[in-house]
Amino acid sequence: MNFGAAQAEGSILLFLHADCRLPDAGFGIIRDVLQKQEIAAGAFDLSITHPKAYFRLIEWGANRRSRFTSIPYGDQGMFMRRETFRQLGGFADLPLMEDIEISRRLKSIGKIAFVRPPITTSPRRWLKEGPFYTTVRDWTLALSFAFFNVSPHRLIRYYEDIR
Repeated sequence: MNFGAAQAEGSILLFLHADCRLPDAGFGIIRDVLQKQEIAAGAFDLSITHPKAYFRLIEWGANRRSRFTSIPYGDQGMFMRRETFRQLGGFADLPLMEDIEISRRLKSIGKIAFVRPPITTSPRRWLKEGPFYTTVRDWTLALSFAFFNVSPHRLIRYYEDIR
């Protein structure tokens, strides 16, 4: 992500996972949100592209969690001004949890806005690993990092790369 940011030429940076899609008005929403100086960064609410009802529950929990903690995950399309990214020194060189780590630093600069309509993401990891296991594992890893300071270098053992 740091490499991509270094190559980008615009004044706004969007960090978008390959299996995520912005809503149609996404770029305009990003520009509008970042017009407000008190906003350090933003991210979209999450929608999973699968019809099963349990995915609506996962979405609901993820969106409540991010708004309550002001910590977006990488699959929410995090965005910020280039100057803010530079001020922070970019993403930490971590194998996992770099989204949580930078969000903590962003909160010291200003507010993180969460916007709708949601970004859409693939259900592939949940389908491969199981929705209950994947959700509980991801939240456990995030809590272990955020509240118990478990190293991401240790946590990565529990997060299989399925690409």
